Amino acid sequence: MPELSMNTNVGRAQAAVLDDQAAKIKKAKSEIDDLINQLKTCWWGDDQKKFESKWNGQYSSDLTKAASSLAKTADQIRTEAKQQDRTSA
Repeated sequence: MPELSMNTNVGRAQAAVLDDQAAKIKKAKSEIDDLINQLKTCWWGDDQKKFESKWNGQYSSDLTKAASSLAKTADQIRTEAKQQDRTSA
């Protein structure tokens, strides 16, 4: 049977790191969105359209999903840390 416990201080610290990384991904995505819009002024043609289509259709969404997953995991860790603190009290 697996052990079910947590060092809650470390868990909360790691949750904060996950939140920070999620914010960095969101910021990077936003910056890339801006860059792709700027590229339209100097890059034309099928290659540009294909890349923009891939970005808008998959890559952008993948980054959003990754950031969301990190944030949800951080929330889960904090919830479990609270439960662990209550159980251990």
